[in-house]
Amino acid sequence: MNKKICPSVWCTPGEIGKINIEPIKVTFVNLEFPIRVKQYPIPLDGRRGLKPVIDELVKQGSLEACISPHNTPILPVKKSDGIYHLVQDLRAINQQTVTRFPVVANPYMLLSQIPPDYIWYSVVDLKDALWACPFEEGSQDYFAFEWEDPELGTKQQLRWFVLPQGFAESPNLFCQALEKVLQDFE
Repeated sequence: MNKKICPSVWCTPGEIGKINIEPIKVTFVNLEFPIRVKQYPIPLDGRRGLKPVIDELVKQGSLEACISPHNTPILPVKKSDGIYHLVQDLRAINQQTVTRFPVVANPYMLLSQIPPDYIWYSVVDLKDALWACPFEEGSQDYFAFEWEDPELGTKQQLRWFVLPQGFAESPNLFCQALEKVLQDFE
């Protein structure tokens, strides 16, 4: 059965897949001034914990260095296994965003449509799945943040090329993109 499935469907550690969709455009409500929220102080151990995460996202093409008039802060969140998670505080962006009506499938309805005689099921792990959806170029600068490298002590801004976690529109936009892509599967 595995030989019939396209290899690009399977997860490869350290790799984030890309969904072949039109890049996503963000629309704002009467945005007259740049969105500028100062970076919170991050302790050295938090910056050290975020460094491998940020380096990997830059390597994968999800983040890039930029000079943007916009800025929202990031936070290091330490998970129970000691690994840090990058969280961007996008509340200022979310308040200015024109949101679309959420069209998200109801999982209970989906599960109820599986015939009782089926014995094979598939599970999709959507970890980091938002990062598979590209941003259109004009929307990228709004999602910039300041990063201070703990080893070099240098500061720079980075911006997302892909949907970030914490953006109010991300779940809805991802679900719509995933539904479009899954239409090609039987």
